[in-house]
Amino acid sequence: MAQIVLTLDDEVLEQVLHQAKAENLSSTSWLDKLIKQRVGMFNQPNKVNSHWSSDVQELAGAWQDFPTLEDIRLFK
Repeated sequence: MAQIVLTLDDEVLEQVLHQAKAENLSSTSWLDKLIKQRVGMFNQPNKVNSHWSSDVQELAGAWQDFPTLEDIRLFK
């Protein structure tokens, strides 16, 4: 894996650190995720771009009270 040196001004660095902390990530992991999202490689096993943004993909399973398939079929 390659490494790069990135120079950021203080304001940008502050925002990167804030956003990373909000997502419970290190700044390196947050930047890695951001770059992968931008180039279409985030969460893609074969590095193929998805039609859904990562924000939408992260919502999968977020509805705790969503009815089961069996419950849905009972209402037909």
